[in-house]
Amino acid sequence: MKFVPYGQAELAKTLWEIKATDSKDEKGLAFQFYNVSTGLPISIDVSKANVGENLTVVEMAQGVNTWSWMRGVEGDALLTPKAIESFFGAERDSVVTLINTPNGVAARKYATKDMASVASNLQVKPMEASPVRLNAYDLNTMLQTGKSKLHLTFTPNVSKDANVNEFTGADGKREFKVVPAVGENSLSIGSVADAKNDVADKQTNYDQLKEELSVAIENLVSLDGSFGEVKIKWEEAKQKHQDAVDTRDNAHTMMLLQILEHILKKEVSIIANMKVH
Repeated sequence: MKFVPYGQAELAKTLWEIKATDSKDEKGLAFQFYNVSTGLPISIDVSKANVGENLTVVEMAQGVNTWSWMRGVEGDALLTPKAIESFFGAERDSVVTLINTPNGVAARKYATKDMASVASNLQVKPMEASPVRLNAYDLNTMLQTGKSKLHLTFTPNVSKDANVNEFTGADGKREFKVVPAVGENSLSIGSVADAKNDVADKQTNYDQLKEELSVAIENLVSLDGSFGEVKIKWEEAKQKHQDAVDTRDNAHTMMLLQILEHILKKEVSIIANMKVH
């Protein structure tokens, strides 16, 4: 078992089924790691495991295959990478763990009292796998498991009283040969990618227009406030102008009254003089 570059990996060999089980040997919850390609668990013959710092790769063999790993199967227990370890020995006073080396994954064993001093354990964290687009070769080889054609099963299968399942055949052994698709349809990879890009472009345009609208509203609010101030000043200036006009008209009226009063006084004086003579 070893790490290989993504582009060189056989798909099925990269997939693992993890089963949780109760185990007294592992002091509670234990796990088994089954490879999808081989159907075999990670199993170590502890008699061949390394002791000390000089590590060599050990082939999978019949032996311990239940591993102490996480302390739960959901929630926060799955957030932190943990080493996988298996306890063994009559008193369960020994432990075997996995350590990654340049040549592959090695198994190392040591006493449980020395566990705190071993810091190079291979740590594993459950992750949601990224989607993989399967091609005709992947399907015809059943995810590169050595098969030559695609075979489908149903659980449960159709009832015996129903029509024959066209995907499995009457005997359940019908096989198919997948061929590369010709042309594109509405669900083609290219069309989906184009649609996603179109959505991204429209979202970008929407965000830009939203920002412009926000700026325009701020400007409108600012202008509205400025217009209110100008309107108040205009009303004040108009009132001052009216006050000045009223003051001027009042002064003009007073002047006319004074002139009229003076004329009347002169006329009264002339009439009085005429009566005396």
